[in-house]
Amino acid sequence: MGEACFKLNPRTARTAGEPLSETSVEADPLVSVLVACRDVAAYIDEALLSARGQTVAALEILVVDDASRDATADRIGAHVRADRRVRLIQGTGDGPGAARNRALAQARGAWVAVLDGDDAMHPRRLELLLGEAQRSGADIVLDNMLAFWEGGAEPPSLVMSGGPWLAPADIDLARYIENNPMLTGDPALGYLKPLLRRSSLVGGDAGVRYDERLRIGEDYDLVARLLAAGAHLRFIPAPLYFYRRRGGSTSHRLRSEDVKALLAQAREFDEVVAAGQTEAARQASADRIGMLKQILAFTELVQAIKARNPAACLRIAAGAPGSLKLLAQAAREGLARRFGGSTGPKEERSAERLELVRAPHDGQAGRLNAPAPGELEACSAAELEALARSCRFAREIVCEDAGLADFLPYATLSGAQARSRTAQGG
Repeated sequence: MGEACFKLNPRTARTAGEPLSETSVEADPLVSVLVACRDVAAYIDEALLSARGQTVAALEILVVDDASRDATADRIGAHVRADRRVRLIQGTGDGPGAARNRALAQARGAWVAVLDGDDAMHPRRLELLLGEAQRSGADIVLDNMLAFWEGGAEPPSLVMSGGPWLAPADIDLARYIENNPMLTGDPALGYLKPLLRRSSLVGGDAGVRYDERLRIGEDYDLVARLLAAGAHLRFIPAPLYFYRRRGGSTSHRLRSEDVKALLAQAREFDEVVAAGQTEAARQASADRIGMLKQILAFTELVQAIKARNPAACLRIAAGAPGSLKLLAQAAREGLARRFGGSTGPKEERSAERLELVRAPHDGQAGRLNAPAPGELEACSAAELEALARSCRFAREIVCEDAGLADFLPYATLSGAQARSRTAQGG
């Protein structure tokens, strides 16, 4: 593996797997990691350990507990006591946008990274993203995501899949809007968690902040507005962020009021786009508004069905025929997930297959089987597919196409568990 372009300061760097209890607080941290969470006591340890274990040690980790009703705050408190870089901020239950804004108001890092409280990061993620930012001059860097369903309901996969996403790319506003579909199963850039140059957020008269009206799509909205303001976005295909899909998460609950907020925001943003963006961006913005109208009709149709209101169903379907197509698609996917079937012809997607990778449990974190960001352009499509198949986590990770029933997050895998699994041959 080549050396990353970003040169780590020996005082602020750690090797992956280095003990986390003896940490220093930098006067000016390089990265502020923003963690918004609510009712994720079962997952927050993994998220925070993955942040604390980054090879870039000059961090502050700002964790907003957004009025959790479980033991999330207690779990965060244990990390605050163990690592002075972790700070707990009390939220008010107003959603992820408001929670991230609370953290952003206290951030001191030159860069801001976003991490959800039920997800995790590869130990070298921030190192590699900072390297790409330095090399390309980007204000925003997006890496691919490895998505896995809790309980193995579906095989793990890359969020951005297919040929266009096997190579690094600069993404302009038009392409960013175009590549943010909803409910189609197609790759959506808005899912990706950005690394942001903080000066691009705090510049201007009032700066750019998360739209607190949005309960979903808040990262997409923030990045789109930054692009409209002239920010430079760079995408890299390395899957360094691990995205947990679970039925109870906000991103998997689609409510009419949430879609209405997205539609209102899209209409406001469309005025910005119309005032000074390219024709391609204007068309993409108009198409997004049309898409959101159909999705809103779909959510209202679902509500009418649940309410057993046939008159409302007929009215909605007549006014938005596309809602019937979305309803049929949702029904097929729900049945397939419930009964383990397929929603269509079986595809051979080699770039998304993630083979079993085992690292010896020696107390050291594994290393990503990937080139440094500056070398990604030189990789062939086959090499990038191999990267997706051989994503190495720390210690031990199981990501088999058969499912994730045996998935063990690297941050919580104990030596006894590893020895037990080895002794059992699994």
